[in-house]
Amino acid sequence: MAPPPPVEKTVKPILGGVFFLLAMLKNLFFVVAVGIIFSAGVPMTLSELGILLTVMPIVGLIGTLGAMVLCFMRKMWMIALVLGIVGLAGSAMFGILIFIGPMGLIFALLGVIMLVLSKKEFAS
Repeated sequence: MAPPPPVEKTVKPILGGVFFLLAMLKNLFFVVAVGIIFSAGVPMTLSELGILLTVMPIVGLIGTLGAMVLCFMRKMWMIALVLGIVGLAGSAMFGILIFIGPMGLIFALLGVIMLVLSKKEFAS
């Protein structure tokens, strides 16, 4: 019997990784901007708001970074998907500017879509 034909490599995983990279850069910008605002002496009255403004984007950073690396390597599809969804949840935080806010969510969502579409190209 002949071995199965090799899987054709497309640009989908790389494009998913680029979208995760863009979402990660948005999260990094958001974390730095919040740090600058609160280090400038703006009083923080609600501790829950502080946790929401710092922890969620950091979770998004970790998730999108892991998903991006795994997309570029084309390995461990399920772990990349889980990290992409975690990054999507962390990227859902609205930014300081209304235009920049949903961009991380859009990029992470596009990354997850590209990741799902390219499942066959990943090695276990």
